[in-house]
Amino acid sequence: MRTLMHVGLVALVFLGLGSAEEGADWTMWKGDPARTGGAPDSAMPPMNLLWRFTTEDNKQSYASPIVADGRVFFCSQRKVYCLDDETGQKLWEFEMGLPQKATPAYRDGILYVGNPDGFLYAINAATGGPAWQFQTGSGIHSSPAFVGDHVIFGSNDSYVYAVSLAEGAKQPGQAVWQQKLPRPISGSPAIGENYAFVVCNDLYLYALDLETGELRWKTRVGPATSPAYWDGLVLVGSGEYFYALRAGTGNEKWRVRLPDRASLSNSPVVREGTIYLGSANGQLLALEISRGRQLWAAALGEPTESTPSVGEKCLWIGSSKGFVYGVSLKDGSVLWKYRIHDFMHTEETKPKATDKTNDRDKIDVYYNVFSSPVVIGDKLYVQGDDGTLYRFAASALDEYGPELKTAEMHVPSFDPRRLVRVSMDPVDGEEPVVEINGQPPITMQAKIVDEGSGVNEAALKVTLNGKDRSFLWDSVESTMTIALAEAPEGAGTAMKNVPDGQYQIVIKAVDWTGNESSHTKWVIVNNNKPRPRLKARESTGGTGGAAGGGGAAGGRRGGRGGGMGGGNF
Repeated sequence: MRTLMHVGLVALVFLGLGSAEEGADWTMWKGDPARTGGAPDSAMPPMNLLWRFTTEDNKQSYASPIVADGRVFFCSQRKVYCLDDETGQKLWEFEMGLPQKATPAYRDGILYVGNPDGFLYAINAATGGPAWQFQTGSGIHSSPAFVGDHVIFGSNDSYVYAVSLAEGAKQPGQAVWQQKLPRPISGSPAIGENYAFVVCNDLYLYALDLETGELRWKTRVGPATSPAYWDGLVLVGSGEYFYALRAGTGNEKWRVRLPDRASLSNSPVVREGTIYLGSANGQLLALEISRGRQLWAAALGEPTESTPSVGEKCLWIGSSKGFVYGVSLKDGSVLWKYRIHDFMHTEETKPKATDKTNDRDKIDVYYNVFSSPVVIGDKLYVQGDDGTLYRFAASALDEYGPELKTAEMHVPSFDPRRLVRVSMDPVDGEEPVVEINGQPPITMQAKIVDEGSGVNEAALKVTLNGKDRSFLWDSVESTMTIALAEAPEGAGTAMKNVPDGQYQIVIKAVDWTGNESSHTKWVIVNNNKPRPRLKARESTGGTGGAAGGGGAAGGRRGGRGGGMGGGNF
């Protein structure tokens, strides 16, 4: 956790800037024309948040950030932004025609961005002004790659284009060649040897000559992700299968069926002869490139639609529940995990209370990480689909432990079928002493956050009057639910009230950097105190769920994280 300062209107910068590696850039999607996703990183987790920038239109984009010449370029839904890499200050923005999907590419002071309006835009990276534009016949979802003085990309008009970047036989912004394929091209080309490898919507992978655009071969692979090239092989996934094709002929060297019905949801990355894959069922896989043998598999427990980046010792990947992970290349173990945004839902997404149910159960709405993380030196860049860009650094200062954001008791109302929230948050800087009736079920729910390096879930600890107490941790909502007293099991079993007295609840939390924090709450049980009457829209739900908890974590998820302690005080 750390203190924030404002930068401009929409950027937030953390104090304690760390040194950054000079001269390292990430100028296109997956870092290079071969689309290996290999990162020139030298740092290991944990990463600490340096700054974050939230766009004004605050809309989803599948494009990934790129970094060049001390600047960060990224897209929101309809704009391209340029930020200063060290401070997060906005330098300029460029309005696009339609919601952006393709990742930009940078070369020699020019930013190249394809847009669904059918144009490839060349933008002056210093000023944000237009340099030139090239029109295709339909939308561009393909991220461009550089080959010599050409930029190559696909379009939904079914053409693959090579467009000139420099003065020569062709003026900048003119087509060098264009090759018609049977169907639209939404994937991004990978470059290897003398070929551009492109997946087409007709279920084939095509190899086109880089000089002329002529077709050299095609191979049916099914509905596939964008390919990668490594050491004479084209690597591509389709559903439950992964293929290694010989780059010169398209002949299959090997194919493997992924375990546990894993379905590929992103493009492969490669480093030093190992292929790394993410899947829609939350499984990460490492395959040996020579014959496809599985080296390890690791379950994150949530889908990963983000294409990863792979460093020297760590794989970086985002999840569709709003986390970014640092995973060991050795065995897939999680080295670091960070929630980029709190669980959120708006008034529009909440169920409306009715006279019959008075129910306000929450709806799962997440800020996902669909774009690819970018890692350079000790710097990490992650974009959420809320339009916020996060910049981390291993060397950034993080001096404070996790924060107890909010805490509340969930206790039975006058109608014991319904629970009532009782706030335990400070009032005018003073910690309240909450007084409640002792009738179970009684739970406490606390939200623990750390914006610096993230909460280390494995190090969380709770004590009740000095004795260890188990709890349920919900990593998506960053909340723990502590069962102080639960309803008895079995019909007709008498409830045993918690004895009168004062009870101390201590929550100890540690972030990934090692900073510790301790938070103490007091509860007085007075069985002569009447149970509260239920007010409109005040209920947390029924008395079911894990350990008698009726809150969101107990009733809806009931099982994420650790076990839940039962019984009375």
